[in-house]
Amino acid sequence: MSKRGKILVLLFLLMVMTGCWDQDSLKDARLANASAFDITSEGEIKQTLEIVDDSESQQGSSGNEVHSGTGRSVRQSTDRIRAKVTGDIRFFKYGMILYGNKLAQNDIYPYLDVLYREPDYPTSHVKIAIVDGDAGDLLHQKKLAAY
Repeated sequence: MSKRGKILVLLFLLMVMTGCWDQDSLKDARLANASAFDITSEGEIKQTLEIVDDSESQQGSSGNEVHSGTGRSVRQSTDRIRAKVTGDIRFFKYGMILYGNKLAQNDIYPYLDVLYREPDYPTSHVKIAIVDGDAGDLLHQKKLAAY
């Protein structure tokens, strides 16, 4: 085989064997639906996540998992929740964020800053609410009353 033929074969193989490295498999992802942020009595952040339960055995039911974690920052509380949950938590179809009124009275902007600096958070359709009491308690309820 000539030198030119070897180069053409090598270029063809390079074009065929390239792949996409930025894939994110939904098969292993655990989709977060809502989150709540509160301040504990120690001054730490308590984050509560509602994660969609998409297991095959639970198909047809509406029971989602709710997990909480505390930390000195939003990142640390998220890492503690990730340690409890099997699979990789993703925020592809993120719906709502609740803030407790104690947290909102101090300053809400550092917690909103996390949403706009993190590229994985879909911030265009997220609904934000400040609630009386602990916001995490609302995610533990099975049904919400409509007014």
